[in-house]
Amino acid sequence: METAYTATERMAERFADLLAEEIGPDKFERIKALNRTPEYASPICASHDFCDANMVMAQAFEEVAGHAPEANSESDADIWNAAWDHARQKGLI
Repeated sequence: METAYTATERMAERFADLLAEEIGPDKFERIKALNRTPEYASPICASHDFCDANMVMAQAFEEVAGHAPEANSESDADIWNAAWDHARQKGLI
C-alpha cells in the first residue's frame, strides 16, 4: 500500500510535469526563477501568472488519487496543499 507521503510526492511531481507541458519549458523555467525571489515567497506562486495552475493541480490530483478533488473535503484539501507545498519546497516549481 502506498503511503500518503509517497502519493504527495507523486502528485507534486505530476503537477510540475503537467505545468511544464501546459506552458512550455521557457515559461516553466521562468516560474521556477520567479518562485525563488522574495516577491514570490510561499504561499505565492508564479505559476498563476502564466496559467490557471489550479486546473493543472486538479488534473494531477485526479491522476494520482484516482478521483477528482472534492470541494468540501478537508482530506482532499490537505492532500492538495501538501502536494503543492512539496513542489515548492523541493524546487519542482
